[in-house]
Amino acid sequence: MAVGPRRNRRRPVGALVFLGFLILSLGWVLYLRLTDQPLRDPFGFYQPADELPTSDVNVKRPPVMPPAEGKVRVLMSARAIPAFSAVNRDDLFDSTRGIFAFIDLDEDFVEENGILLGTGPILGRVLKRTKRPGFAFTESDFLPKGTRPGLAGGIPPGMRAFRIEVGVVEGIIGLNAGDRFDIVAASVVQPKTPRADVAPVGLELTGLYSQQARQSSPGPARDPAGSSQKSRVEVLVSNGVIIYPLDTRLIPTASTGLMTGQVTGTRPVQEMVIAIPTESVAPLMAAIQLESQLTCVARSGRPEEDPDSVMPGFNLVEGEDESDSGEGRSADQPGVGSMPAGYEGGEFTIIETIMGGERALTAVPRASSDAAGGDGGGDR
Repeated sequence: MAVGPRRNRRRPVGALVFLGFLILSLGWVLYLRLTDQPLRDPFGFYQPADELPTSDVNVKRPPVMPPAEGKVRVLMSARAIPAFSAVNRDDLFDSTRGIFAFIDLDEDFVEENGILLGTGPILGRVLKRTKRPGFAFTESDFLPKGTRPGLAGGIPPGMRAFRIEVGVVEGIIGLNAGDRFDIVAASVVQPKTPRADVAPVGLELTGLYSQQARQSSPGPARDPAGSSQKSRVEVLVSNGVIIYPLDTRLIPTASTGLMTGQVTGTRPVQEMVIAIPTESVAPLMAAIQLESQLTCVARSGRPEEDPDSVMPGFNLVEGEDESDSGEGRSADQPGVGSMPAGYEGGEFTIIETIMGGERALTAVPRASSDAAGGDGGGDR
């Protein structure tokens, strides 16, 4: 019987290496767990990502010690709180420390300054002004109880809020929230004059009263030497208040082109929110519509300033000619062109006279109804 050559059996080297690596890995994991260390790569090839901070309530934090003897623990703002907004829990909670923001103050100091204690008098109240972080609360920081948060809460009783562009009213830039002001409007008023019949184009009036007739004529050809202008200054808003100071707002705009079609965009507008008395809303709107010259006059911020004081308007007459007043003339003989008695407030009549090839227009005063009735028409 023939016997074949004997073959040497090879040991499974790969399986042994894998088994040894597995044993080492399990031993490394067991070592990290026993030593309370996080899992990591022993060779440094794997770098785990930084873990995001979590708000786990079970995180160990230093204990909060009670206040010392003679001290009182009061709450304070943990972040900036806008004006006219209601205070909520997030405004008082310090997320970094995981507790409410507080400070320990002396009992005498708390009682003397009226600092509020606990969350009851603070939560849900509407602030009168912007509250910076790290300050305690007093009753003067809040509006009366029951005030609605937002813009409506900042409007004083008996007033209305008005959003106005700063370019419409001169001098309003620079005022801060709570500042008081007045708004005045200046306009030029032409005096009412009696109406005269208009002369045809190319002809001039003749006669003793031609100058008065030209002055009273509604046409543009008026003698500027005898005219007078009245400048009237009227107080439109008295004792207004700034609610929100200067702010830039983007308003949408749209334009249409032949090549581009309809293009939409934005335009910046600088505005302020003011509160004015109810009776001043309509006059201010009318003045803005008529594009009157509006000027803001700031009031004093001193405590002795009377908030109920009213600045009156006035009329300033300019360009009055002393010769029109009749001073320096004799009472017996009226000056040239002066109106006779009973005709001062009357109208003029234009009389056309044709003599040969010449044509003339003469202005003759027309008596008023009272003077004509008294004379019985004798001047005709």
